[in-house]
Amino acid sequence: MTPVLILLVSFFLAQEPNPPEPTAHPLSSAELVQLQQKAGAGDAAAQNRLGVVYRQGLGVERNYGEAIAWFRKAAKQGNPSAMFNLGASYYNGEGLPVDEKAAYGWFSLAAEAGSVPAQDGVERLGKSLLPEDRAQSMRQIAGMYLTGVQVPKSMPNALKWAQGAAEDGNTQSMLWLAEVYQEGNGVPQDLARGKNWCDRAAALQSGPGMFCLGLIYREGKGVAKDLPGAAKWFSRAVEQGHSQAAFELSQMYLSGEGVRADRKKAFFYLLLSATSGYGPAVEGRDKLQAEMSTREVEAARKEAARWVAQHRSAVVLRRPLN
Repeated sequence: MTPVLILLVSFFLAQEPNPPEPTAHPLSSAELVQLQQKAGAGDAAAQNRLGVVYRQGLGVERNYGEAIAWFRKAAKQGNPSAMFNLGASYYNGEGLPVDEKAAYGWFSLAAEAGSVPAQDGVERLGKSLLPEDRAQSMRQIAGMYLTGVQVPKSMPNALKWAQGAAEDGNTQSMLWLAEVYQEGNGVPQDLARGKNWCDRAAALQSGPGMFCLGLIYREGKGVAKDLPGAAKWFSRAVEQGHSQAAFELSQMYLSGEGVRADRKKAFFYLLLSATSGYGPAVEGRDKLQAEMSTREVEAARKEAARWVAQHRSAVVLRRPLN
């Protein structure tokens, strides 16, 4: 942790939005009651100031938990100082666990809202965090705007931060953007744009990205329907440990759509998918097993066991995936 930033954080923590009104002395009982009344009535600046009072123990017993609660109330209303104070709390581990990614996120929000000290925090943490950590932080901000739990709800802001995370290589954000544009959730439907994000995720060896492309080609969403192409993408997703892709591939081998019908291969992929506990795969496996000979079942199980042994890195097959 950079000592200079700790000092900076401590100095600015007591500052209010412009014009600055630093709380440098303990509050009298009357002042505290007045501040509590304003904060309770929803005044964001008063909520942030009350958080500072509890954070520093100014006329009250120091209470980090109470400080965080008031900072969160003010931050949800878009108060930049409260956002900065939450970032400082995460950075210094005061009332919250030390979390530099969360600190970076709150400093970023505060800087965007006009907090000058937050800009320094963004610059310093931006240099020390790994690119993937910065991207994950931006993804978390997008989620906050999407739900409106910690900041004012805003789909445009959610899209902006998710795209920033995606541009920095966060495949989860890419896939969320793909779904948003494919389905037209809160934005005009744009199938080409949605597919582009799937393409980019798949290029980074994302199993869900490959699965996404398999669905697009199977259903012909914005592209010519291509069942063999869909099977190819499902197969590549399976190699990355995507259990639902294994199930979809099993259904293609059962029906002969896009591939030559092959009951043994269908059962093999059902076995792989069922390893994760994926309900439809478990049901399909049991149903098909009842129709197969003992020899066929044993041969498929051995093949599936060999596959799992050779793909130990694909541990996600042990749990359902989206």
